[in-house]
Amino acid sequence: MVDVAEEEEGGSSSSCCTSCCARLFASWTQHEILTLTTRGASCFSIAVLLFEVLAYNLVFLGKVLPAAGKESLVVPCLALFDSLWLMTMWSYVQAQLTDPGQVPDRWHAFVEELQRQHVRGGPPRGAPWLAAR
Repeated sequence: MVDVAEEEEGGSSSSCCTSCCARLFASWTQHEILTLTTRGASCFSIAVLLFEVLAYNLVFLGKVLPAAGKESLVVPCLALFDSLWLMTMWSYVQAQLTDPGQVPDRWHAFVEELQRQHVRGGPPRGAPWLAAR
């Protein structure tokens, strides 16, 4: 809610928030901001995966199937879903912890050679994707 004093001064709460955030992040390096956003995205992804498994196990397997009279399906569905969920979580963790590597030097040399050939007189033979530029 906008304060009466802010309305009289012509300001708004959104501009106040923007200026506060700008002052807060002004002292941060680009690496720090990137680290924060990356960790935030990872935490959000893990939270979504945890919500998914809890909702499925507690709501669907704990309430819906028994209410529908299908108690015999609870254990097989639990085993199947939770094993797939564990593989998903394991893959996600491994992807987060694995170094992505880098582009090989020979790729940079290849791209530079293609650019030189393109400047000299068109794309090299066998590289039709460069003709569209």
